[in-house]
Amino acid sequence: MKKRSFRATVIDGKVKWVSPKTVIAYCSTIKGEDIKITFEKWTAPLTDPQRKYYFGVCLAYMINESEAFAGYTKDELHLALKVKLLTDPEETLPKIPSLKRMTKDEMREYIEKVQQFAAEFGGVVIPDAKETGE
Repeated sequence: MKKRSFRATVIDGKVKWVSPKTVIAYCSTIKGEDIKITFEKWTAPLTDPQRKYYFGVCLAYMINESEAFAGYTKDELHLALKVKLLTDPEETLPKIPSLKRMTKDEMREYIEKVQQFAAEFGGVVIPDAKETGE
């Protein structure tokens, strides 16, 4: 069974689904299986503009504007930055997080770390998203 999440609000002890038809459709695919339901606070997911800004502006500026990053492709630099900025160097085998699982706030914080790293290590000033229209 594929893991799914559905957004809801609890009002007076009752669950009000944002998209009840989607929940019903998914539940109809489950035949006689035990399931686990977990409640957690909803957080805004990573947005497409954030993703576009990160790949289209941040990584492009780093590669094109600094000798320190010039030999990297976007994919290579993306992986290197995640290892450098999102993992614990003390771990023997660090788990590299996926941007897809980041919230909007986590991605904002990560982009700030990338901007700081680019400035300190490569001398690159990456413009803010507001300045680029992203």
